[in-house]
Amino acid sequence: MNNGRQHQRFPRITRVLILFGILIFVPSILFLGTVTQVSADTTICGPITSNTIWTSNNNDYIVTCDVTVQSGVTLTIQPGVTVKFDPGISLIVNGMLIADGCTFTSNETTPDEGDWGHILFTAFSTDATLDAQGNYVNGSKLQNCLVEWGGKGAGVNGQLETDASSPFIDQNILKYSYSSGVHATGRSSVKPVFISQNSVTNNLAHGPAGGIYVSFGHVISNTVSGNGIVTVGPTTEDGGGIHAVASTLINNFVSNNVTHYDGGGIFAIGSTLTGNIVSSNAAYFGGGLYVSGSTVEDNTVSGNTAWSGGGIYSVGNSILNDNTVSGNVSTRDFQFDDGGGGIRVEGGTVEKNNVTSNSAAHNGGGIYAIDAIVTENTISGNSAAFGAGIFGTDARISSNVIDVNNATSDGGGIYAEGQTTVLNNDVTSNISAQGGGIYSESTFSGVPSLSGNEVQENDANSGGGIYAVGSTLRGNTVLSNTVQSDGGGIYAEGGELNNNIVSNNTVPSWGHGAGVYLVGTADFTMNEVLTNTASGGTAGGISVDGQPQIHMNNLYGNQPFEAEVLSSETVSGTLNYWGPVDCTTIAGLVYDGDDVPGKGQLSYAPSLYKAVPLAQLSAPTTLDVFTDTTTVTLTWNAIPAIPDVGCRPIGYTGLDWGYLVHYDVDGFCPLYEGSGIDQGDSPIDVGQETSFTMSGIYKGRVYYIVTAYDYLGRISPFSNYVVKPSEWEEIRLPLILRLSLYGPSKF
Repeated sequence: MNNGRQHQRFPRITRVLILFGILIFVPSILFLGTVTQVSADTTICGPITSNTIWTSNNNDYIVTCDVTVQSGVTLTIQPGVTVKFDPGISLIVNGMLIADGCTFTSNETTPDEGDWGHILFTAFSTDATLDAQGNYVNGSKLQNCLVEWGGKGAGVNGQLETDASSPFIDQNILKYSYSSGVHATGRSSVKPVFISQNSVTNNLAHGPAGGIYVSFGHVISNTVSGNGIVTVGPTTEDGGGIHAVASTLINNFVSNNVTHYDGGGIFAIGSTLTGNIVSSNAAYFGGGLYVSGSTVEDNTVSGNTAWSGGGIYSVGNSILNDNTVSGNVSTRDFQFDDGGGGIRVEGGTVEKNNVTSNSAAHNGGGIYAIDAIVTENTISGNSAAFGAGIFGTDARISSNVIDVNNATSDGGGIYAEGQTTVLNNDVTSNISAQGGGIYSESTFSGVPSLSGNEVQENDANSGGGIYAVGSTLRGNTVLSNTVQSDGGGIYAEGGELNNNIVSNNTVPSWGHGAGVYLVGTADFTMNEVLTNTASGGTAGGISVDGQPQIHMNNLYGNQPFEAEVLSSETVSGTLNYWGPVDCTTIAGLVYDGDDVPGKGQLSYAPSLYKAVPLAQLSAPTTLDVFTDTTTVTLTWNAIPAIPDVGCRPIGYTGLDWGYLVHYDVDGFCPLYEGSGIDQGDSPIDVGQETSFTMSGIYKGRVYYIVTAYDYLGRISPFSNYVVKPSEWEEIRLPLILRLSLYGPSKF
């Protein structure tokens, strides 16, 4: 200890005389209204009741008991002054403190964290006033000072502390604290505390926040590094570098901080984070950032480590926008919801971020999203066991570029489970064991929906482009993917697949499903499976293991077969287009029970004679109606000829196409259901004739139309219709109403 050392420099009588002189001199100054100047090399104890200046003459101020600057009083500490505190001793400001270029430190010969208490600005202290540019004008400030070795004592939360007050804290060095380097609660959201351009380093807090704790504050351009939190009892301490509540954090450099709980670099609630560089921090959750209900924009988050959320752990509907998140790591691999090497987000939005080269031992190397929106991000070079690019649970994943990610298990680009929507993403050159581009699987919470994605040049053991279990796939383009076993483009167990384009995918000679491998009872409708290839073997454009429904698809140009049946069941494959080939050729395009006894057979008749998506069957045109005294004659133009390819229904002996004449006596619903004329009730099948004469027609106003039909049971749209009154001029009107056996959405 250093107590009393200054007194030994003078004989006892000299000290008495000096004290006597001070007792006479000070009251006279107070009486005259002047400012007291306390001598250097002075012991300080007790309240400061008048405006006071501590001057510098190369000696120290030793604070031996708590010093309180009373309300309405200003303490000014000039540059070069060193203030040393005895154990547990603090400086409490109820008035105004103006300190510039000072040192606040321990009075111990060998200093240690927590040697003294804190500098506390209470709610009674005078706030700083700043100009529009954030420059100090007047009020309390601590600027260009060194504050070290404090932060311990009853009720002490930081060695520099504000309690509902807003001094100006600028360009200081704050280090070696037993608690936070700065623990600041501003006056209010409209009167925040400003903490700017400080160096806050090497503080080991036994409480919340290692470097800076701030509520209602603006934290700007600080360097916060090498801070940590020591757990005390059962409490949870968050924010190794910065703990922010309802604050703004701008352009801070936050590095090499650590906590055993949340937010190794920054922990933020209801705050805005912009332009910060957050690197090489560590925590259990949120190695770089842990944010709740916050806006995180244009930050660089790199090289951080956590159990979950290596770079960013986001909850409470936070918004993450335009950040660069790279080289972060999520290490824990045994909890179901662990992961997110770059970002783990629960609720909220992740938009337009660049997420690269992150890794997770479990889920989501780039992003792990739960019930969140992930949109317009670039996600590249990440790795994980599941979902190297993105792992989504009940999430919306849309319009992202996801490339060159690598999963050791499922989902090289995306892993989607539950009620996750995967929409309009570009998924390219990713690798995994199953689902090189996308892996999706239904859960108790719902069915994944994959729509409008471009899935290209991915690689896997199974499902080179997409591996889907109980999922819905609509309108995806799956091109040029490869596998080492089955499902070059898509491997699907159950689910619904429609309007997808699957082309130029490959499997090896021992593989199956060069384009699509279908397992179980999938509904496979209105897809194009074209020019997919196996290097040998029997793989089809489609390989079937089960009894899916395969209808209204384009299946042609695949090698060596268009379709392959692997199981023993009969498979329904009617109403597909097999290219411009006749019925007898189709059998040679299918590898099934006709080739190997014991295999099931594919029922392909009837087949289509035009490619899907099918145009509507052409409607008859230019309907005319001519009447005489006893008959009505209708004429119309023929529809184009139907191509002589494909297969008719088994046992079908009717016409390939023909016409139906419809009539009715009114224009109300139901339309054209007339009855009672000599030729029969509406509609009348007139075969392939393009004129028809009717007798026994009604007197009065009658409506006429003609439709075409084909052997697939389709009905064309209506021709123009004609209203033929018995006493008025003929009226011709267009009718847009369309009828179809399969419904207009199918064609």
